[in-house]
Amino acid sequence: MASFPLDLDGFKAFLERAGIEHVHNEKLGQIGVPRPGSEGWAVRFVPWPERGMATVAYPLPGVVPPARRAELARACNLLNARTFLGAWVLNMEAGELYFRHTVLTAGVLFEDAGVRALLQVVVGTVELHVDRLQAVLDGAPAESVLVEID
Repeated sequence: MASFPLDLDGFKAFLERAGIEHVHNEKLGQIGVPRPGSEGWAVRFVPWPERGMATVAYPLPGVVPPARRAELARACNLLNARTFLGAWVLNMEAGELYFRHTVLTAGVLFEDAGVRALLQVVVGTVELHVDRLQAVLDGAPAESVLVEID
């Protein structure tokens, strides 16, 4: 397989080769990959060509209520201290919670296996922790995200 730049066209071509359903939002310059059978769940590819980077983000559906944002932010910090690739982010103003992993793209070529691994890291990390984060959203303390991690 040939190497390619990880830009909007390169990511879209990868998805087409892999037979992965996707939606191209030309207005935002992003590509969404819906999670089969899960309403509101979609991985997003966001290129930053002016910065020589691209982000793969996996937003969790819904909005975090203001009353739970501080505790969920603490949970994200606890997870980030134990996460080697990517980061949990809670937009405190909008209440959006997502996991993102940003890679350098300037002067770097990717192969299908590398893009697949990038997607697996993002999706796998979310799937590993989403139930724990939901528990915090439902009222559990932030430290509950650490159960069975250490």
